Amino acid sequence: MFWKARIQSLIPALLIVSPLVAQPSSSDNSYSLKGRHGLSVNVGLLNWSAVEAGVGVGSVETNVRLNGFLGSVAYDFWIEDYLSLTVSAGGTGVGVSADVSAGTVRSETDAVGFVLVGLTYYPAAVVFRPNVLGFVSAAVGPYRESATNTSVGPLSVSAGSINETAIGARVAMGVDWIAKRWLMAGVSLGYHVMADFDRSIGGSDNYSGPEMSVSLGVLLGRSRPAGDPMAGSQD
Repeated sequence: MFWKARIQSLIPALLIVSPLVAQPSSSDNSYSLKGRHGLSVNVGLLNWSAVEAGVGVGSVETNVRLNGFLGSVAYDFWIEDYLSLTVSAGGTGVGVSADVSAGTVRSETDAVGFVLVGLTYYPAAVVFRPNVLGFVSAAVGPYRESATNTSVGPLSVSAGSINETAIGARVAMGVDWIAKRWLMAGVSLGYHVMADFDRSIGGSDNYSGPEMSVSLGVLLGRSRPAGDPMAGSQD
């Protein structure tokens, strides 16, 4: 039921994007991606979220897991029409916690960020139309987990931070739509896998899990003349 709810939450974004990408301009007779650059914004959802609360004698504790939302920006350079080099940077908030006891208030905010470098491949077998391209991608890079702690007591205030880095990777598959020579949108399903952090932050030392995302971006640079394997009429 989780994925059904997540899919329903993405429907408004897809309804906004679909009119833009449904039909390419009739003036675009052919196109090619080789040698072009792309800049895109991606928003998505991770696989879980939770709220935990506890009340004890003289204390109140609340933990909120916020890792339902994921955001990133990406740069692509097409080495070939069917292959691009991708660099992406993004992150997600993974938790907020607060503890009130004995006149002291403690809070912690946790987040995970990443910088990934990889390749995106557009197999010829899943080119649904000249402007509707299926793809698979893989990227690797560091995942950095950060926690900020604050404690406020009757006579003192203290703050600190913890940072951990682990190697990780993301694999994904999806579909890109080229609406015009300069506009691209897409949807994808992926999975983040990473090594354990040395210390637990936000209630966990590993945030591997699936994601679902949509993207919207611009294409820069000139396209090649007609006649390339993935170029064709856009009637």
